[in-house]
Amino acid sequence: MQKRIGLTVIIIALALLGASASATSAEPESSPPLRALLITGGCCHDYTAQKNLLSEGISARANVVCTVVQQGGDTTKTKIPLYENTDWAKGFDVVIHDECFAEVTDPAWTERILKPHREGVPAVMLHCAMHCYRDKTDEWFKFCGVTSHRHGSHYPFEVISVDKAHPIMEGFGEKWQTPKEELYQIVKVWPNTNPLGKARSRETKNDEVVIWTNTYGKARVFGTTIGHYNDTVKSPEYLNLVTRGLLWSAGKLDKEHLRPLAASPSPQPATAKAADADGWKTISNGKDFDGWKPNERPDSWKVEDGAFVAHGKPSHLYYVGEKEPFKNFEFQCEVKTLPGSNGGLCFHTGWFPSGWPTVRQGLESQVANTHGDQQKTGSLYGIVKVNPSPAKDNEWWTQYIKVDGKHVIVKVNDKVVVDYTEPANAKGPNKIGSGSFCLQAHDPKSTVYYRNIKVKRLP
Repeated sequence: MQKRIGLTVIIIALALLGASASATSAEPESSPPLRALLITGGCCHDYTAQKNLLSEGISARANVVCTVVQQGGDTTKTKIPLYENTDWAKGFDVVIHDECFAEVTDPAWTERILKPHREGVPAVMLHCAMHCYRDKTDEWFKFCGVTSHRHGSHYPFEVISVDKAHPIMEGFGEKWQTPKEELYQIVKVWPNTNPLGKARSRETKNDEVVIWTNTYGKARVFGTTIGHYNDTVKSPEYLNLVTRGLLWSAGKLDKEHLRPLAASPSPQPATAKAADADGWKTISNGKDFDGWKPNERPDSWKVEDGAFVAHGKPSHLYYVGEKEPFKNFEFQCEVKTLPGSNGGLCFHTGWFPSGWPTVRQGLESQVANTHGDQQKTGSLYGIVKVNPSPAKDNEWWTQYIKVDGKHVIVKVNDKVVVDYTEPANAKGPNKIGSGSFCLQAHDPKSTVYYRNIKVKRLP
C-alpha cells in the first residue's frame, strides 16, 4: 500500500542583517515582507535539509518571509494535500516550486496548480520542478519555460552568463563553477523564455539553458535547473541567484527589498589564511576549491562538510595556491576513509595534467586501511612499508609529514610510523626534491575525506 505523507512544516525565517557594524546601523525596512510559499517534497533529493537552506538563505538576503510546505514523502506519484484546495496559493506574493512528482499525470491536477499562476501569481522553478507533472500535455513545460525529460551524469560544470545586463544576473560575474551537480538536458526553450545562463553538457555537447526567465499568462516566472546537491543549494552564489530571481518575479528586485548580503556580489574566499605565530598556514578553506585544482576528472571531487571528498575515477587535486615550491616543510591533514578505500598525500610533486604524479616526480604518503594494497596508511609508497594500518576506517585521523633535507618523518595520530633518510645513491622519480602537494582520488570504489590541511615552511 502506498504510504501518503502529509507533513506540513511551516518555517518563518526572519533574517539578521549580518554581523558587520554597518548592518547594525541599517535603517528599518519600511515595506512589509513578501510572503513566499516554498513547496517541496518527493523523490530523489534531500528536501528536508534544502527547505531550510533555501528559506533561511532567501530571508537572510531579502525582506521575505517563507512558509514551507513539505508533503509527499519520497515518491514521484503523490498528489499532495496542499493542491486539493483550489485556493492553495491564496495569500502569497510568490510561489517557489521545488517538488519532484513526475508520475502525477492527471491534466486536471496540473491545471489546478497552474490556474493561480496563469492569473498572475509569480513563480520560482527550481531543479526537479522541471520534471514534474508529465500529463502528456505541454502546459507544465510552457509554465516552466523549458522542456526537459532527463539529466546527464553528475559532475561540476561552468555556468556562463549570457545576459549580463539582466538585473537578476547583477553580481553573478562572467561565469560560476558549480560544485558537483546534475545538468538537465533541454529539448525545447519556449517562445516567452529569456535564457540568462548556460552550461555545456558532456553528454549532448550542447550549451544547455540552466537559468532563465519566462512569462506564463499574467505571471512572471524565474527558473533554474541547478540545485540537486546541498553543497550547491547552500552556496552564496546559488542563494543570491535564487533570491534575485524571486524578487524579480514578484516585481520587487529593488533596494527596498534586498538586504545588504545580496545587494552586491559575494566576496571571494581567500586562497589561504596567513601563517600563524608558529608558521603554520591553513591551505584549505573547507568551502570550495580555491587554491586547489584537479588535473583530470573534476567530477571525482567535491567539498562536503568542510572536507575535500575524493570519490570516482583516478584524479589528483593539486595545491596551486603558491608559486614558490616547497622543499623543507611540515604538512598536516585530517583524513577519513570509508571501508576498502585507497588514497594518498603526495608531496614534492610537479603539476601533471593526467596520470599518477609520483610515477614522474615526488613521493606519496599512503592512505589505505582495509584496501587490498598491503602498503597501509602512513607508508612512504614504494619505499617504506607500514602494515598493519595505524588508522581505522570511518574515523578521522591526523596524518603528518615532515621533510628536512633528506630526512622524512611520517606520523599518524602523533605516532611515528616512518623515519626515513634518503640514501645518496637513490634513483628513480621518487626522490626528495621540491614541489607542491596533491591529494589522490584512487578509484570509483574508494571514498576518502581530506580536511584542515596545513603546511609550515622550514628553512
